[in-house]
Amino acid sequence: MRTLIHVTLIAALTLLTQMGGVAWAVALLFRRRALAFLVAYLALSAAALVAAPQFGRVALSCWSEGPAQMRSWIFCALNRNYMTPEALAVIVDAGADLRTRYPGTTLRVLDAGFPFFDGFPLLPHLSHGDGQKADLALFYERDGTFADGFTPSPVGYFAFEDGPT
Repeated sequence: MRTLIHVTLIAALTLLTQMGGVAWAVALLFRRRALAFLVAYLALSAAALVAAPQFGRVALSCWSEGPAQMRSWIFCALNRNYMTPEALAVIVDAGADLRTRYPGTTLRVLDAGFPFFDGFPLLPHLSHGDGQKADLALFYERDGTFADGFTPSPVGYFAFEDGPT
């Protein structure tokens, strides 16, 4: 039964983060699994920043200020902020154009893609497996004024708006 639980956990973490399953498999070799998982996952995530360009992917920075930014650190922690250099250039250019037209705005990116392998599923986004797609957050107003970076949900998903009836 334990083996089935660990195999299921490895599969789920792999589907969620691409590298989480490997980190959990490494953690199984240690007594303090949670700590070993955290260290292994952080090391793999850092290594992905260096190795991803060999797979045709680059990361949209999670820490720098610019015209395009990840909406939440959660997408970065899950390694879902990678795309092809061409797609990243389009996103940054669109954010720069938006900022020129509407000073003070920032294009907020939600899910993009994983750092490795074309065709690897980025659930629930079946189309994100090629590094050329990214979800963008809508712009909202709060009390009749534009609220840069505001979304009704802390990650940008799972909030819905009433449309006209």
